[in-house]
Amino acid sequence: MKGILLITIMLISGFNMTAQVLKYEQVKNAQKKSDINKEDIIEYISENGTSFKIGDVLKIDKPINGQIFSSMSIRMTTFEMLALSQQEQKNFDYNVYSRTIAKTALKIKYFVIEGDKKKGFSISANLDGVGHNIQVRLEYGVEIGEIGEHKMTSEEAMVQLKSEKDKMELGLITAEEYNSRKSELVKFIK
Repeated sequence: MKGILLITIMLISGFNMTAQVLKYEQVKNAQKKSDINKEDIIEYISENGTSFKIGDVLKIDKPINGQIFSSMSIRMTTFEMLALSQQEQKNFDYNVYSRTIAKTALKIKYFVIEGDKKKGFSISANLDGVGHNIQVRLEYGVEIGEIGEHKMTSEEAMVQLKSEKDKMELGLITAEEYNSRKSELVKFIK
């Protein structure tokens, strides 16, 4: 049993050592994609200081032009494509996706670096969108108001706080790190 616990702790610690926090300045100042280590990005800090983490829930507002999201790419999944004939695929109304995800909240699955040296680089988040492939350009989505600020619920904060305490008790984070995270989380607990 101790061996399994030790292996689990080593795996979790190893994951955390390769995981990366990416900041807006790093993306903006990159000369090539390899300048930005795109492996294992777990958090992105935007230009205005907003933190986006894998697993965070983004509040999706409505499209600014009323029909199609300007900051998002929404595509059919392979399974949806297979269910439609070629003619139905050609005539498919992609606006239906905008109507189905507006005023919802979707979880961040992973981050993607986009762009090139000429245009510059940006970061997008792939969202867990019930059968849809949804990718949102974070900076632009927040700027134009299609992505709202996520306010953590009291229940989410409690779960996160318990997780942080478990990490501290396992020795994965220090008491100082725990107290810092706790001070941020208690703001959301009612």
